[in-house]
Amino acid sequence: MAISFFPERKTYYYRSHIPESLRLWLKNRREVWRSLDTLDKDVAKIRAAQWDSRTLQLYRTLRRHGERMTEDQREALVSQWLDAELEYAEDCRATAGRWSQSQVEGNLEGLSIMQDEALEDIDDNDYRRVERVADDLLKTAGLSLEHASADFGRLCRKLLEAKYEYTRIETRRWQGEPYHPLIERTQPVNGSHAPVAVSPASSVKTTSTGPLFMEVVDGYLRESPRTDRSTRALKAELLRFVAAIGGDRAVNLITKSDCLKYKDSLLKEDERGLHLATVSDRLTTLAGIFKWCEAQGYIPENTNPAKNLAPSAKAVRKATKPRKLFTDEQLVMIYGSAKFKSLRTEHPAHYWVLCLCLWTIARREENSQLLVDDIREEDGIPYILITEEGGGDKSVKTKTSRRIPLHSSLLTLGFLQYVQTVKEAGHVRLFHQFQKGKSTYADAAGKMFSRIVRGLGMTDTRLVLHGLRHLGITKLAEAGCPPDISRVLTGHSGRDVHDTVYVHGDRFKLSALRDGLNKLRYDDVLKALKS
Repeated sequence: MAISFFPERKTYYYRSHIPESLRLWLKNRREVWRSLDTLDKDVAKIRAAQWDSRTLQLYRTLRRHGERMTEDQREALVSQWLDAELEYAEDCRATAGRWSQSQVEGNLEGLSIMQDEALEDIDDNDYRRVERVADDLLKTAGLSLEHASADFGRLCRKLLEAKYEYTRIETRRWQGEPYHPLIERTQPVNGSHAPVAVSPASSVKTTSTGPLFMEVVDGYLRESPRTDRSTRALKAELLRFVAAIGGDRAVNLITKSDCLKYKDSLLKEDERGLHLATVSDRLTTLAGIFKWCEAQGYIPENTNPAKNLAPSAKAVRKATKPRKLFTDEQLVMIYGSAKFKSLRTEHPAHYWVLCLCLWTIARREENSQLLVDDIREEDGIPYILITEEGGGDKSVKTKTSRRIPLHSSLLTLGFLQYVQTVKEAGHVRLFHQFQKGKSTYADAAGKMFSRIVRGLGMTDTRLVLHGLRHLGITKLAEAGCPPDISRVLTGHSGRDVHDTVYVHGDRFKLSALRDGLNKLRYDDVLKALKS
């Protein structure tokens, strides 16, 4: 509130500054002036206070019922929030002194959890984690939105995308990689990093009434259903596409240039380990979604912006490197290391999952999500049941359940005693310590394995946890395990109608499966673990 005296008019005037976001509703005026009809300053103050109350009530009414938020406003607020958070994190890192390796690993683990939460909240349209941040941003900008409004929901969704971007950037920083925001930030929340002026709603004109890209994706998945695991992975990747093109938009406004930006971001990732075959798969999937959009009439025919962007099959074959298998000596180094042995008491879930990956040749996610009830016995033979049944969020690559007898080495190491301990504690999940990552419970075990391997000087990026499965299958073939037994144990589909239709893996005797699996020998590793 302010009052001013105008001698020429012989009266005091009341003056109020109109918030920028409300000027549209007041004919774009910047200030409100009102004559107070008095020469007495004290009377002027009283009357000004009355007008101030009326004016504030007017502003409140406009914010509640008339205010809308433009895309530029959303992008500006979120961009400023992300830049501020990254700057604060960098300041903390610069002033905290030397970090121990365990502290760094703890920070990376926390960022991983935060990233998973952001992706899950985006998938579920759950804004509870960011509502307070959104309210604070709106208050700072002089705005107010009802939580039930579409504008508030869009702001929260943008914040979740920015939260994911924050974890991605911070993870790279903690891993010691240089970060160049003008080059590498794949989610510039407004296409640039300079603050964007907040403008009234009338300054942005609608150019399309078509559905947003992520809305189209939901329709595409309803007609082309996938497993829960595949659906989560696809949505997570399409959110990266949206981030690369600067935010979600109407599908008919996405151009070839936008898709090329996404391709460039994938190829930059390729420099850090993303395989060209993966780049090809993601671009092919994107083209398939736009092809579906053509069939639905969302975009004109023959305007697929992602068509023919995938690398050629010849280029993919040329870039493909054979998977590197661990040698027996390397496995002895890994499993016989003091770091790995300490896991048995400090992080038993990591210890046993990594042992299961070696001696069951099951996938790491299949082992990590096991329930206590999945460890069973039949005819005196203990076995693991790999199935989606029994848990709402379990996911397997193939829908067919399979049984894997416990390898003799796992029995020697005391795996069944661990199972009994977990059962007596009343836990449902065998490795209840694991939190679910972006798609599986296996993320933590995979990261632990990588840290141990790299810590022993094995820097070849082809040496990964999944390589144990390849190695185990190769060793079974070398040891003379019958191919049908090997396929049943691994869950692989057959090569022809004989294998896929007529061979029923669930009818194989457990004794035959046990004898086949026990041909897998890592005697030196077992000796190193027991020493």
